[in-house]
Amino acid sequence: MPLGNQMLALCLTLAFVQAPEVVAPASRPSTAIAELDATAPTVALIEALARASGVPTPEQSLRHERALGLLRDRILRGEPLTNDQWLHVLERTGSLRHRAKWPATTPFSIRLGEPYWIDPEAEIRLLPKQPSWNSAHSSVPQSCLGSSEWLYTKPLGEIALGAQSVAYRVYVVIPPNERAHEVPAVEPRVLGGGTLGEFDVHFDVEGVCDVDEVVPPVASPEIATALREALVVFADVSTVPARVDVMLDLGRTQRAGLHGIGSSFETRIVDNGKVRDTWRKYTMLDGTSRQNVGLLEDGRPVVPLIDTLVPTAVWTSADARKGWSLELRGTSKDVLSLWTAERRWSGELVLTLDELHQLAQREAAK
Repeated sequence: MPLGNQMLALCLTLAFVQAPEVVAPASRPSTAIAELDATAPTVALIEALARASGVPTPEQSLRHERALGLLRDRILRGEPLTNDQWLHVLERTGSLRHRAKWPATTPFSIRLGEPYWIDPEAEIRLLPKQPSWNSAHSSVPQSCLGSSEWLYTKPLGEIALGAQSVAYRVYVVIPPNERAHEVPAVEPRVLGGGTLGEFDVHFDVEGVCDVDEVVPPVASPEIATALREALVVFADVSTVPARVDVMLDLGRTQRAGLHGIGSSFETRIVDNGKVRDTWRKYTMLDGTSRQNVGLLEDGRPVVPLIDTLVPTAVWTSADARKGWSLELRGTSKDVLSLWTAERRWSGELVLTLDELHQLAQREAAK
């Protein structure tokens, strides 16, 4: 398929999924799922929620969606949740996350996303109990929705080295009017009658020296091989210069078992030692993040690594391709925004332009 058509089919999602996707059941629901009904205790519904990290099984996804719907009904009816229950629900749905360690050189941040499963307009707002800390809210301007995960990363304040605890009051609200998300202040009086729940939370965090203590680096021949085998290349020689698009097939990296590994890729096209083009993208290699992820026309989930131009005379000539290469490197940049990352890929992968040409021919033959 021509590259232009493939690129039209590549609809970048650029947003984190805050809850596991529903997977259609292959058979009748199990007894465990059937037990989740309107009479189930709230604690049982919360326990049925799949954790925001990891890839749920089809049955876990069904249980998650069933439990989430029942919890939503109870919340909107005004049935109270305890502090711990609210915290567990928001953490398991990915709406509220924080790391137990954080580099003291960077403002301590949390992930705060809209609890869309309650109501499309629902928000989370945080008021600090210490005057030197920032308030925060989950709302994002409509023009920015889905553009990047960093919008949901909220800096709260500076931390020192060592253990500390930061106290906040958390409000889950539905704004009283459609312009409420434009109000920057987070005051209790703003919440009005739209408060669904409120509770206290303490973010216990250890300030450390370096990001590598938060998301440790990992590199191995096995990971490098998995990444190499997951590369997808399209080339369009109908343009001058030729357009070459290199992507990473996340279906392949997920099947390779790269669980909990994130990567902040720096991809460079090098011409005999001279860097011609550089791109940076970050995502989870286990498929648990939709950050920078799009779908090809055949349904493959991919992360675009670089979309670059190569002289047509170079791309079409084996002799001219000599000395050209693609360098793929894992960095620490932006990995703190990969909230499910337990480790980060820190290796390096180099492919010759000849190898990219062969991969492009393989795709063209499909």
